[in-house]
Amino acid sequence: MTGKLPPGVTEGAFEAALRGFADAVGAGNVITDEAGLAVYRDPYTVYGPDANLASAAVLPGSTEEVQAVVRVAAATGVPVSVVSTGKNLGYGGGAPRLSGSVVLDLGRRMNRILEVNEQAGYAVVEPGVRFFDLYEHLREAGSRYWISTADLGWGSVLGNALERGGGYTPFGNHFSHVAGLEVVLPDGEVIRTGTGAMPGSGTWHIFPAGYGPYLDGMFTQSNYGIVTRLGMQLMPAPPGSRTYLITFDKMDDLQPVVAITNNLVMSMQFQNLPILRDIYLDGGVQSKKSEWHDGTGPLPGDAVEAMKRELGLGHWNMYFTLYGPDETLDARAAGIWSQYKDIAGARFFSSQDRDDRGAHVLQDRQRISSGTPSLEELSLLDWIPNAGHLSFAPATPPDGAKLLEWGHFTRELGREYDLDTATLAGPFGRACLYISLILFDTTSEDERGRALALARRLIKEAAARGYGEFRTHNALMDDVAATYNWNDNAILRFQEKLKDAIDPAGILAPGKSGIWPARFRGQNL
Repeated sequence: MTGKLPPGVTEGAFEAALRGFADAVGAGNVITDEAGLAVYRDPYTVYGPDANLASAAVLPGSTEEVQAVVRVAAATGVPVSVVSTGKNLGYGGGAPRLSGSVVLDLGRRMNRILEVNEQAGYAVVEPGVRFFDLYEHLREAGSRYWISTADLGWGSVLGNALERGGGYTPFGNHFSHVAGLEVVLPDGEVIRTGTGAMPGSGTWHIFPAGYGPYLDGMFTQSNYGIVTRLGMQLMPAPPGSRTYLITFDKMDDLQPVVAITNNLVMSMQFQNLPILRDIYLDGGVQSKKSEWHDGTGPLPGDAVEAMKRELGLGHWNMYFTLYGPDETLDARAAGIWSQYKDIAGARFFSSQDRDDRGAHVLQDRQRISSGTPSLEELSLLDWIPNAGHLSFAPATPPDGAKLLEWGHFTRELGREYDLDTATLAGPFGRACLYISLILFDTTSEDERGRALALARRLIKEAAARGYGEFRTHNALMDDVAATYNWNDNAILRFQEKLKDAIDPAGILAPGKSGIWPARFRGQNL
């Protein structure tokens, strides 16, 4: 035994669990050595290198092996933490929520594309299938379909959808295009959702509702089951695509931009999810802080203006993509531009107009919004030495005045905590997402502490305005869950009732999304 034991688990019970895991998946697929477990550390930890550690990792190769592992865990009381690829960076990576848990790593061996149906337009994937993998598979097969990819293509297609992540094609709301799950429950039982519950179903991945309660959403951001396969509907490749950039010079332009964008989204003039990125994000991806400022603390105003000028960007930079025959794209884009052109200082470009240094993000958006995975956004971590980031992601009303007030507040709060922050915002359905990336030096205990304190302050301030986070870092799950407290925390009490009924042994991902089983509840773990 080299790692930290799970809370309340004796060494004898833990050793019995390891033997059971080895019987289930093979001894070579159980990891206990420190070097092997290093990949399950959060690379951007805010607590430090000795927090959220795995005691072991188990690598199943099939749904049947997952069932066997879960039954061993339930019998011995050893908690397991589930990961797909573990690339959920900024939200905790592959580290367990409860330190000492055994990581159930589905991505190493369960990484098969089980089906691509060209007629109905869907793919069926296991947890380890990355956006890159599905993209390459479709390309090599000559498929007529595209994927929708997140900003970083190394993530799991399944994992991203279950965390309700997004992409940038018209299919960018990933969970809304999920159709049919296979799930291992905490007692080892396996179910198929929707019409997959019917033997021999021919509509499992094209008619997700089926009959009775719709269960798929129950397994997103939850610890109620382990999804071992997922159907994802794909987008037919259009005749052409082109990405456009509109730059807005001032922070205060956010107010009219949000109002115009909301109207255009509601009237379906945008085809994908338009995204606003501030100069700190776009500049951070395309340069290093030391190019603009050699002092400490966030960038001063003159450095920000120099970065905007030399990169040819605005304070806000809006990217959107149109799809269809090439000869129609610019005409349709011109109609969208006509709604923004009276904002003083606004400028309009297409991905065919610019390929200079400042257009780096524009060209990357062209690839990503056309179904091609990328890793270019990782350049943001070159902004400062040893950079990591913590993501703060609330949903807000599509009210430009309120969003501008929030934007000014978060910017000043970042300065108060002496940390760089970068922002991306945009409509997601009828709400607006305003995501702040808190950048910090991962080797500095002081900066890690300030990043965590800033995030906790933002959670409270956002909740006071009625803005709730839709996704958060492991370290902040209890904080966020506590803000969803209408009617004396009725939603959390209901979630806990479900947890205790489905997982009476309390072994599956304790604390995920703030949902603790009875055995750990109230222990401040």
